[in-house]
Amino acid sequence: MSDNGRLIPCRFPDFDEMEGDKPKYYITLPALWTGKHADIEAAAIKATKAEQLEGKHATFAVSIALLDDYCLPGMTAKKWDFNELPLTIISWVNTAVYGDYMKAQVVEKKFLQPLEIG
Repeated sequence: MSDNGRLIPCRFPDFDEMEGDKPKYYITLPALWTGKHADIEAAAIKATKAEQLEGKHATFAVSIALLDDYCLPGMTAKKWDFNELPLTIISWVNTAVYGDYMKAQVVEKKFLQPLEIG
């Protein structure tokens, strides 16, 4: 698990187990979204098109690429069988990652006000 990221434990029944003081299943969002993540997103979107992924599966693949770390039921670094993952887990990851990622791209109106001179 990343020490710098924001760990979000999976709280769904059957997937909310703990291993000591740490959750067994989790995602870790970056501490700060940076320009690097825009590059990762672009490359991941390109890869999903090459793999002909669409919809939730494509969003999920991009979401996973944007994470600092994760441990999800039935998934390892070498095994990505989306068809075996519960849809609630896919939706949770998509919502958590993209919701947070999109917030970082919103600029509040107060930061867009022109400077009044004279």
